Amino acid sequence: MLKRSLVCISLCLIPTVYADEDHAGHSDHLLMLLQQKILLEKRQQSFAQLTEDQQHSNLQGQGRLLKKTMPVLKQYMATPKSYYLTTEMYHESLENRAAMLADFSQILDVYYRQLTE
Repeated sequence: MLKRSLVCISLCLIPTVYADEDHAGHSDHLLMLLQQKILLEKRQQSFAQLTEDQQHSNLQGQGRLLKKTMPVLKQYMATPKSYYLTTEMYHESLENRAAMLADFSQILDVYYRQLTE
């Protein structure tokens, strides 16, 4: 009887565990994106004061960061509506994701301009 109860409780907890893992993944993506955004913006702000060799190195570093970040941004942007408990939470998420996308669009624009100088 005790074994049966433990099995039932364990089975009931499985969806909760997976939901927490999904939430952690989404939060991890957001934290990583914020970290990379700050690093990229710092590199871009210091670009004009660098020597030509340093600028080349700076651009290579930006490229590596962007290559690492773009798949995470894609995953973050693809979070389905079913992930959110309420329509209000989903709406807030859309606004936040739009802001993140706008920030990275600006970063890519600056990167492209610095690359073509």
